[in-house]
Amino acid sequence: MNDSCNVQVAEFAFPFPAEIFKTELIDKEIDFREFHKDSYEDGSGFVIFYVANKDFDEAFLLKEEVDKENAVSEEKYKHPIEKYIRWFFLICFICFLIYKLIDFFISDNMILTK
Repeated sequence: MNDSCNVQVAEFAFPFPAEIFKTELIDKEIDFREFHKDSYEDGSGFVIFYVANKDFDEAFLLKEEVDKENAVSEEKYKHPIEKYIRWFFLICFICFLIYKLIDFFISDNMILTK
């Protein structure tokens, strides 16, 4: 790891996707430094990666690839119950609106017939 690494290229959650990005940097033989940053309030951690100016473009492309893969995997493994709960409340809200519309027209017609 080189001391000339002075440009921040990425900040990832620890351990994943930070370890994936670290592996990619090692595979591409890009010199880097990493700085671990922990949050004691919620127990989460982050890793900030620094690279040399000459390797910034290549490291940035790797960062973008890891970001895309991470976003796809997060979306893929979202808990399916959240989707069903959202649909349930949407259907309940639509039923409530239909009920209120029917109630409005029935009560409106009752007033007109009296």
